[in-house]
Amino acid sequence: MTRRKLMLTVVNRSSRNVLVMVFSALGAAAGCGGGHPLLAPDGGPSSGHGGAVGVGIDARGEGRSPCRGLDEATCGATRGCTAGTCSCNGKTSFEVCFPTGETAPPCNRPPCDTRPCDTLDETACMTRDDCKAESCPDCDGGQRFGLCAGPNEAVACLGCQAPAPCAAVTTLAGCDARADCHSVFVDHPICDCAVAGCCASFARCADGGQAACKGTPLCMVATPYCEAPAFVVSYTANCYEGCVPPTECAP
Repeated sequence: MTRRKLMLTVVNRSSRNVLVMVFSALGAAAGCGGGHPLLAPDGGPSSGHGGAVGVGIDARGEGRSPCRGLDEATCGATRGCTAGTCSCNGKTSFEVCFPTGETAPPCNRPPCDTRPCDTLDETACMTRDDCKAESCPDCDGGQRFGLCAGPNEAVACLGCQAPAPCAAVTTLAGCDARADCHSVFVDHPICDCAVAGCCASFARCADGGQAACKGTPLCMVATPYCEAPAFVVSYTANCYEGCVPPTECAP
């Protein structure tokens, strides 16, 4: 009886050893005991008992990726990371950092403005690297926006329209605004006014940026009355012109 029990004990121990070996093999295949981890459903290695840490990649190369949030310079210097860029109208800019080998994520930006350059206003033209804002004379000594053109296009500015003759200007403000004209006044000797020159009124707009306040009239007319010091007599080439403020006199 004792011998049979001993044999059973030996058999039982052998069976247990076989089971231990089987379970150990299964455990190694499953990643236990420091073996290679299995791939997780998200494409990255799962964290097994051997201490491996899982890395998940989302569609934009972000999620838990070590490339997430890196700027362009750091991304380019980091092994395993690629800098994704977007291009629009000839301008390329950094978009996102994603793992090397992954499909580049789509550009997460508004649609590219593909309108022809010559249809853009000045503000929109200045934002386009493939367009240039061309200026034209504003006919007052300055420049104004003329047209938005392509990089190899030239703009033909329209010539400035010839100004109206000074004699066609009918208001004091309009005449004073012209650098090539001066205002001529007529001074009434008698009026209900006590301030020097307050009886004068605008008569016409004459040619020349300044008046000739010295001259030798050949005409047989009376010298116009111009109350000093507000006004002085001005002259044409051969006669009197009228009254002008002393500030309008040529040197």
